[in-house]
Amino acid sequence: MNDDILNPILQTIKNHKLKTMELSLLQDTMPGNTDYRSFASIINKLIDDGILTPIKAKGTNRKTPPLPNKFTIGHGRVHEEHYQRLKRARLRFHSLIDLSSYYRLSPTVWEKDQDSLTKLDTYLQRQGLPQKAASLQERSYEIFDHEKWLESKEGTDFLARVGLSLERLSVVPVPDPCMFAIQSELYKDPQRLCHEHLIVENKTPYHVLMPLMNQQRVFTMLIYGQGKAIISTLQGFTTQAGFCSGGFIQKQPQVDCYTLLPRRILPEVTLSESALSENALSHAAPSCKQDHIFHYYGDLDHEGISIWYSLQKRYPIRLAMPFYRALLQKEYAIGKENQRPNPEAFALFLTNFSTEEQAAIQSMMGQGGYLPQEALSAEETANIWRNQHGSAFG
Repeated sequence: MNDDILNPILQTIKNHKLKTMELSLLQDTMPGNTDYRSFASIINKLIDDGILTPIKAKGTNRKTPPLPNKFTIGHGRVHEEHYQRLKRARLRFHSLIDLSSYYRLSPTVWEKDQDSLTKLDTYLQRQGLPQKAASLQERSYEIFDHEKWLESKEGTDFLARVGLSLERLSVVPVPDPCMFAIQSELYKDPQRLCHEHLIVENKTPYHVLMPLMNQQRVFTMLIYGQGKAIISTLQGFTTQAGFCSGGFIQKQPQVDCYTLLPRRILPEVTLSESALSENALSHAAPSCKQDHIFHYYGDLDHEGISIWYSLQKRYPIRLAMPFYRALLQKEYAIGKENQRPNPEAFALFLTNFSTEEQAAIQSMMGQGGYLPQEALSAEETANIWRNQHGSAFG
């Protein structure tokens, strides 16, 4: 039998996901100089083997010899060799590697995954599931010799196919670093036990306010939120900024701040949202106990509100009201129809405003309007920054 004709036909059948197939699709795989009788001979052999079953109602192509115009595919028979390979691999690979998904997928996926499967199997055979936590990049390099592979779609899809999660591989999230500017006098003040910080969602107000840091005495830090990124980057803020070096953040209910405690008392403190015990607090060195209040200023649109909503569930955060009130004096634009509203976030957001302001925001949003931070000019943004006191931002 002519393998130059048979192999592309079999490959086309194996990769075909539907239960039926047109004769014309098989003919299209043939080189232009293929002899019709040789092609017909192979098709008839596949019919005899039960791989292809003619659909009589679709008739024939009326050539000599005639071939059916359409077939049903016997996937079980065409993939029989593939199934046998999977059975043998099950005996060879580590038991934590689940191969069941490959029975449903094209054999080409199995072939493509061979290198990754071998590397994962080698790792698991050597030590089993990892006991020590590591970053995604570190674990990816450790197992697959590529530090970014597990964060790619290819790596994510592969893990899903073999039934392993990042949690089972003891991968811990490592947030990107924060970008911030420092008011040096407030930052260095040893008597300052409570630091206030302003988070701005977008790059424009950050670059407007950054040169003016030392012209105000409210905020110790100006933090660039970078859109949704701030939800994760804020996790490492206090360590990155050098507050109470070696400490960690503990959220306390009904308190508008985070308290940083030295690492040495970590075993005595729970990371749940229950209040710290007086005993635990008594172990904190006074010079290392600092409170942090965050103020947030973002676009007045559904995404900006959702970012604030996600932050306030994790951190003690207030809206930077002078900026929002200034925005509400501007004429809004229509757009951003692709943004999804979050009714719960929107309702909570409105509670920060007066009745009249709530009505204005609801009217704007109801008409598809929004106000970006850029609606305020650089001069207007700078004046709010210079002229307000801390209480005005509460």
